[in-house]
Amino acid sequence: MSQFPGDQLLVWYGLSRAGGAQKPATGLNKSFQAFLKTVDYRGRKDGLLNDADGNRRSLYSLRHFYAGQRVREGVSYEDLRRTMGTGIPQLVKHYDDTTSIQRAAAITKTRFAKQTPPIIDRFIQNLTPQQIAELKNKLARRTE
Repeated sequence: MSQFPGDQLLVWYGLSRAGGAQKPATGLNKSFQAFLKTVDYRGRKDGLLNDADGNRRSLYSLRHFYAGQRVREGVSYEDLRRTMGTGIPQLVKHYDDTTSIQRAAAITKTRFAKQTPPIIDRFIQNLTPQQIAELKNKLARRTE
């Protein structure tokens, strides 16, 4: 908490350590990074300052995290573009880290119901109930 109450509350004032003396911030990014160092996370020496790959976080990291989360939650590029004040190519290139596997449902979506090819329908119509049961058993064994 900042020493400034109410309307004067300064969130990134520059707390050096939890319970330590506060000092004026020299820049929002430096204050943010100083804060990240104070967050105890899995015994890391510098807290949350560095990500799992050792890359240093910055205020920009929050923008990147926000954009990535919104894309993964299905927010349209157009809505995100307007909110973030950037272009769609920028969003795709720098913020959308979803994979084709994660987007499979959207990629393969179609307006038309998938239909069984007519030749298969005709084949099944000519089978006896016993042949249908045998076919179902064979298919069940293949999927096990």
